[in-house]
Amino acid sequence: MDDLDWCELATHFRQRHKAEFRIRWIALKYGASLAPDFEAHKIVDLPFDVILKVVGHLMTKHCTSLDRSVDEMEILMVPAFQLWLANMPKVIDLTAFMSFSPRSHKYHYFKQALVEISKNAPQVEELLWEVRKPTRHFDNTFVDSEILDLLGKLTQLKTLNIRETFKFRLIDLISLGNQLPRLQSLSIVLEDEISVEAYNQDPIGQELKKNLPNLKVLIFEARNEPEECYFYHVLMLNLPNIHIIDVADESNLIYRNQLEAMTQDIVRPNDSKTRNMRNFKVDANSTSPDLNNGYRLICPLVHHLEVVKMGQSEPERDLLSSLFVPFDHIISLHLVFLPPFAVRFYLKNYGKALQTLSIVNLAPFPFSPYEILTFCPRLEKLVLRGELLVDAMRPTTRFTQLKELELNLYFFSMQPSEFPLAVILEAPNLEKLMLGEGSEFMDIGSVTALITEKKILQRLKSLIIYSNVPFFSIVDLHFVRDMIRFIKCAVDSLPALTKVIFDLDTYHCGYSLLAKSLREGRLTNEEIPGITQFFQDVQLQNIPENDINQFYDEELTRILDKSGNILSSYVAGWMTTWKASLPANSLLAGSHLSSMRDFLASRDGCLAFQCSILGAEIILHRSTGTY
Repeated sequence: MDDLDWCELATHFRQRHKAEFRIRWIALKYGASLAPDFEAHKIVDLPFDVILKVVGHLMTKHCTSLDRSVDEMEILMVPAFQLWLANMPKVIDLTAFMSFSPRSHKYHYFKQALVEISKNAPQVEELLWEVRKPTRHFDNTFVDSEILDLLGKLTQLKTLNIRETFKFRLIDLISLGNQLPRLQSLSIVLEDEISVEAYNQDPIGQELKKNLPNLKVLIFEARNEPEECYFYHVLMLNLPNIHIIDVADESNLIYRNQLEAMTQDIVRPNDSKTRNMRNFKVDANSTSPDLNNGYRLICPLVHHLEVVKMGQSEPERDLLSSLFVPFDHIISLHLVFLPPFAVRFYLKNYGKALQTLSIVNLAPFPFSPYEILTFCPRLEKLVLRGELLVDAMRPTTRFTQLKELELNLYFFSMQPSEFPLAVILEAPNLEKLMLGEGSEFMDIGSVTALITEKKILQRLKSLIIYSNVPFFSIVDLHFVRDMIRFIKCAVDSLPALTKVIFDLDTYHCGYSLLAKSLREGRLTNEEIPGITQFFQDVQLQNIPENDINQFYDEELTRILDKSGNILSSYVAGWMTTWKASLPANSLLAGSHLSSMRDFLASRDGCLAFQCSILGAEIILHRSTGTY
């Protein structure tokens, strides 16, 4: 054997030992101690409950490593996925599984997953592959006929969410709709250049009507976003049961907490001209008041309203006539770049029924969160982005309905230290808090002290802190240290807190990956390009040791790595579902497990070594061409 063969063999053994350690660690986490000489291919020989716990954990835990490897996929993740499919689940989320795949192999493993699903769980109703921004493959290629054919075999599919690796043409949607008659929700990346004129022509419109009759939700992403109002118009008119059409942007999808209610079927007037649309966008720059009012008649059931105004201001009366559309069922409102008088007008007209409100502004906003909550007594979610002026902030303790708060603020007309963050956080039932840009200027120390004293945020379940720092060279280390203390204090003091995210950088790598990269001296990473971008023009030898020690906190990386994944309670619920789905009197140690052993042992190619003690030799022989 030459040196390359020995290196490949050594790499394989390292990955196999790593897989065996992970299985032992997961089993121990759930109270089962495995022998020190346990081998990965013997996972199917473990007791029934242990298999459920190990496989459930592997299928819900996202990769937090700096590396992605084919060996890890083949030795551990693919066999675990196959065992998972023995449950014949109705919901399959590939996000965690695919997070372990190298970027250049995502197509291969996604296709392999679809092959396995179509053979062993064809009754699946929801198939999800959510975006993982740090390792996202931005060079999307068009979905090919093989992938479309495999998806088409999942005839019971109601929800399809694929926003990684692939782009879809509208004609692909028509093809999928023809094969997936029950499809109701679709979240995808569309082709770069969307020709509205072409899509507005028959037979495209007629094909949409015929092949996607049950589609309720279309969330799309496009590199070159189409002329939205016309594109929405085309889709709305040609998708007979569509409820929601929107761009896949978190700032748009503020109504996620109402999504289930917004997709419930409601009896409409017996009028073929009306539509089921529940979200609507008013763009004062491209639509007329007459057109907006026409849509109000066509779409009487709108729940979420987005209003956008950019450019020169107009007289108040003219502007309000062009912006205001008097829908009757608004519970969610997204106001973008509106002047203060228009914001106040909307709050007066819709505030009493609002459950979700997002305000994005450029000019200083003239009234406080307290006043906003006074306008909107039922508000459950408040998002404020832009510049906020605060004169006298009154306590929010009486607003017991507020559960989610996001603040992404700029401070141009006030001293940041004047911003009364702690007062806003007095709302007693807050469950989710997001602090965005501007949080580096807030008095986080006062909030930390109040948390320690258990005076605020005692029901908080989710804490998300995100910034937009493009390069390590401009990181404010004092801010990082303040946030490290704040997050660790929150984890120690808030009993309901289960999810914590600290997304420091523009590229969404997150603090944990960046801190580990710096600590290990790995300032470039092919698998996670954002790491390379964040540390560009930085030489490790030029970074003071003190700066590294201030930036890196081992305890926080552990907290974030654990918190960024679905917790064990989810695994427990999944285990219960799997047990209940097994045939009566069936034990995994019996015929069910025996068939799974046979199934795994029959795999060709690289998978053969997963079920054989001779796995290393198989890889070795393949690399040398000898057996």
